[in-house]
Amino acid sequence: MAMTDVQICNLALARLGSSLRITALTDGSVQADQCALFFENLRDMVLEDFPWSFATRHEALVEDEDATHPFYEYVHDFPTGCLTIRRIYTGDADDVVVPPLPTLPTIKADYAIFNYYKAGTPVTNKKTIATDIEDAWIEYTIQVTDPTFFSMGFVDALAWKLSVSLCKPITGSSKDIPLLEAEYQKSLSRAQVHDANQGIEPLAKSTRYKDSRW
Repeated sequence: MAMTDVQICNLALARLGSSLRITALTDGSVQADQCALFFENLRDMVLEDFPWSFATRHEALVEDEDATHPFYEYVHDFPTGCLTIRRIYTGDADDVVVPPLPTLPTIKADYAIFNYYKAGTPVTNKKTIATDIEDAWIEYTIQVTDPTFFSMGFVDALAWKLSVSLCKPITGSSKDIPLLEAEYQKSLSRAQVHDANQGIEPLAKSTRYKDSRW
């Protein structure tokens, strides 16, 4: 059953032992004000913490032929709404590009996220991805704001994460924060097991002409 943002917030409040509930994130109560303060940022953090299937997108990167990078051959536009890159891979091979290595002067990562700036009229200033792959595809977590798309595992995890941040403002004590954080980690583990039991479909070979999954 789909839940609303308000219901998720009330679930978090209930987990703190609070008997008070909100009717909207803008209802003017202390609880609503605190929920509104944390909700969107924590939603995105939980999306980043796990490759949720409902928030996973595969698509071909769009090359920017005018942009350049000193260490990579190709520059691609950064996907709109992308929160976390899970992997970048070639469109015609099974080889997968792993996430970038730590930034060190003598190490070249497999891809680089950078802000491409070029003076002129108009000024170009945008976030891009540089790689050595021409026909690059990307798997990433997209920002999902509509709660009707949330899985129940995500709802459970988000409510626990929200309860961690609400604990001190709502209860006046931080003593339960470690326990609440532990419950959040358990929730993520349960989601991982659930996804594994559902079965993960291997990625088929893709071409630059193949339609995006989303």
